[in-house]
Amino acid sequence: MGKSLTYPTPQHKEAAQAIVEFYRGTVGIEAVLLVNSCARGKASRHSYLDIAILLAYDKWIHEQIVEILKLPELYESLARLFEIRHFESQEIAEKGKALKKLIAEYIRI
Repeated sequence: MGKSLTYPTPQHKEAAQAIVEFYRGTVGIEAVLLVNSCARGKASRHSYLDIAILLAYDKWIHEQIVEILKLPELYESLARLFEIRHFESQEIAEKGKALKKLIAEYIRI
């Protein structure tokens, strides 16, 4: 189990709680994360309250492409293209070319 959070001021704690409550139960929100100095327990009273909101982006993309546009084959292609295992490799360049080709197939400009 993780350690409990200690905020540098009551205002930091109240703001964090308000943000969590605001997003609680919101469809498409995976998590509300406290990040940086407050999360590390190194914040001072002058520190910012850094919050990251994690979206269920894959679910939203699936809904847009498969359910609304009715293009399941496009979703499958995109899912494969956006899966990158090695950022410092030729893989990104190759997937970029494949994405450009895929876009050309579906968007006629």
